[in-house]
Amino acid sequence: MAMLTAVGALLSMFRIKTRPQARRRELTTLRTVFAGLHFIWREKLILGAISLDLFAVLLGGAVAPASGVRAGNSAHGAMGDWDCCGPLLELARR
Repeated sequence: MAMLTAVGALLSMFRIKTRPQARRRELTTLRTVFAGLHFIWREKLILGAISLDLFAVLLGGAVAPASGVRAGNSAHGAMGDWDCCGPLLELARR
């Protein structure tokens, strides 16, 4: 069933027609950069989405090395029962 759905989605995707649109290319200046930052600050939904993504990437990168440290530890390592923070604290002590 999953294969049939995937093939159907793939065929539907190839049926989408796109129209090329001409865009006027504007030079990147400090004014356009600050205009973009002002837009993001003004649109709180976009600011929230970007902030959430940045924190997810930051915390995801911090947890990735912890799994390698955790693999070498016993069920309750030197940090005791701190399952969520123990590996990160052990990394910080090194």
